Amino acid sequence: MRLLALCAEEELTVKELTEIVAQTQSGISHHLRQLCESGLLERRQEGTWAFYRVKSQEPGRGVVKTLLSLLPAGDDQLALDRERLRMFRRERASEAEHLFSQLAPRWDEIRKFHVDDVNVECALKDCLSGAEVRDLLDIGTGTGRVLELMAEDIEMGVGIDTSRGMLGLARSKLRKARVNNCHARFGDMYKVPFAKNSFDVVVVHMVLHYAEEPASVLREASRVLRPGGQVVVVDFASHELEVLRHDHSHRRLGFSDMEMEKWFEIANLDFKKFSRLEGSALTVVLWVGRLGAMPLSAKYAHSFW
Repeated sequence: MRLLALCAEEELTVKELTEIVAQTQSGISHHLRQLCESGLLERRQEGTWAFYRVKSQEPGRGVVKTLLSLLPAGDDQLALDRERLRMFRRERASEAEHLFSQLAPRWDEIRKFHVDDVNVECALKDCLSGAEVRDLLDIGTGTGRVLELMAEDIEMGVGIDTSRGMLGLARSKLRKARVNNCHARFGDMYKVPFAKNSFDVVVVHMVLHYAEEPASVLREASRVLRPGGQVVVVDFASHELEVLRHDHSHRRLGFSDMEMEKWFEIANLDFKKFSRLEGSALTVVLWVGRLGAMPLSAKYAHSFW
């Protein structure tokens, strides 16, 4: 019951749970395995780490809620567990803020070239305002800002990233914002760790310019979409700021509408340029693709080869 109460607060590893409840790792692992087999918890593997959280689907989620409602509100042991969990949160938040303080100057240097982030976020919200979005995937989630921005409009959101440091930062920020319907996990944009028909919307926000193979990223985004779902790419229009390639590891200096449309069609996505936001030296564009287009082979009139 202590483990259930803790995992209801947030996703936790075996190591974290072992230190919080002050029990042996083998004992904790045994209980966690039983809770998973009973359909009350779910386990997610991330490299050598395993994360546990309350079952996200019924009936498991409802059963856990009922069980936790029976726990005595003033129990000393549960209060101690919550206090230890808060200590872990503070430690992780401190580490995340340290990372953010190191990265912030680099981001600020890029921001001065384009429109304010608030304008970009408003455009993204407008882009998705008319869509029914239950499940959203954010590829290259970074700080988790897209998840935080969209949390109130979706049922569930997942952000993937290959940087452990950025995942820690995203998790810390989501907890701080009390965003309970979204989480961040390890995942590669070239091998998205989800099956077909998993999401209504996939967002690729300021990530594609780092990609060696943008077309492959968009194919993976399309693969996990449900019929009628949308891929939204937010990135720079073509530019000539070589400093971003040399000092910020940008693989590509923005994108043209033509090459983006070509990649969308390869991924079998209907193409639309939703918004173009002019900045001082960089223009931010929102390109949208909807799954459900006819096969590429049938579109002879729109060939780009």
